[in-house]
Amino acid sequence: MACRPALPAFPAHPGISRAGVLRARSVILQLCAVSLLILLVLPSFVSAQQPDLPGIAVAGFEMFEKAGADSAIAVWLRGTSMDTPATRASLAQGFARMAEQTGRMVGYDVVRVLAVGSHVRRVYAVLHYGRGPAYLYLELSRTPNDWITQSVQFNAAPEQVFPSGLLTPA
Repeated sequence: MACRPALPAFPAHPGISRAGVLRARSVILQLCAVSLLILLVLPSFVSAQQPDLPGIAVAGFEMFEKAGADSAIAVWLRGTSMDTPATRASLAQGFARMAEQTGRMVGYDVVRVLAVGSHVRRVYAVLHYGRGPAYLYLELSRTPNDWITQSVQFNAAPEQVFPSGLLTPA
């Protein structure tokens, strides 16, 4: 036997018909169903959003556009164990070779920010040069004071920098 709430005695109030009561009940049930659906879907939608882009990534991209690769390298490496003359020189030479082939960097697009736990972000970006793109990967970690860079990789071939799942259309 199915549970069915009893309808109020007919008429519940003068001027409200049985059809009106049934219509009101139907609307209430529809609102409950929509509310339940929102409560079930909203958390998965929110968790599917990209994590915030750490400021160190943005600052480096902006410095790259305004002042060139050396300034971006200085921002990205500041305060890290990677901040050595050899690492700076290696990155600067690589970006210089890229500029020789493709021109000056004129903009960028952040393709994806991936949270690896609560203290690591992987940033995948396309650097727009005058004659073609380059693909960049930054791995950042949160310290008690700020975000710092753990790895910088870039290449003209996206498959050398981006994971394969990021290169296939959704």
